[in-house]
Amino acid sequence: MYRQLRKKERRTKFFVYLIAGIVVIIVTVIIFYYPKYTAQKEKKHLEELIENYSNPEQARKWVSSAEEKLSDSDLSNDNKGYFEYGFAYYQFKEFDKAIDYFKKALEKNPKDITSLKNTANSYKELGEYEKSEEYFKKIVEIDSTRADIYIEIATLYWHHMDKKDEVQEIISKGLVANPDNPDLLSFLASFYKDTGEKKKALQYYEEVLKVNPDNEGAKIEVEKLKKELED
Repeated sequence: MYRQLRKKERRTKFFVYLIAGIVVIIVTVIIFYYPKYTAQKEKKHLEELIENYSNPEQARKWVSSAEEKLSDSDLSNDNKGYFEYGFAYYQFKEFDKAIDYFKKALEKNPKDITSLKNTANSYKELGEYEKSEEYFKKIVEIDSTRADIYIEIATLYWHHMDKKDEVQEIISKGLVANPDNPDLLSFLASFYKDTGEKKKALQYYEEVLKVNPDNEGAKIEVEKLKKELED
């Protein structure tokens, strides 16, 4: 009886060690070979994207430039290399992948406005508007004079995020940093026209003309709104 128990115990240990050995082998294979497999798979996919792009020659230049910057000894080029990879994937409409690379660029330089803007645009393309807003806001925290970014945020509020009540506030902030900016004034005028607030729309189109008297579009809108308000 004792011998049978010992024999059974040895068999159990053998199978435990066998299973443990198999697990170690599998984990080792995953650690050493899976990254190579995924890298090869990604490289193949990237090559397909290049070939299917409308201008393969241009696409190949983007990717080659990114590879050169990341492979050279100048670490200051890493930010540019990651950005260029992100830009290429953005052009290929692989927005998730583009975001990955833009964020790598931002790890190297958190105040890189170009990477921040492209990250925001990528999230917008994916319909992730709150994330897009987050990255656009990071830009105006760095550079409050970017009137175009206030307009981007306001456009998100107006058309995508059901935050129309916040459009005036964000454009007003833009005007504090950029007094009498015609693009911001025009945007606000257009917004008020769209929401049916014709008097306010007229007011801001007239503000546009004070800054830029030759703005033909604003002139036309002023005439139209005056007639509509008279009727």
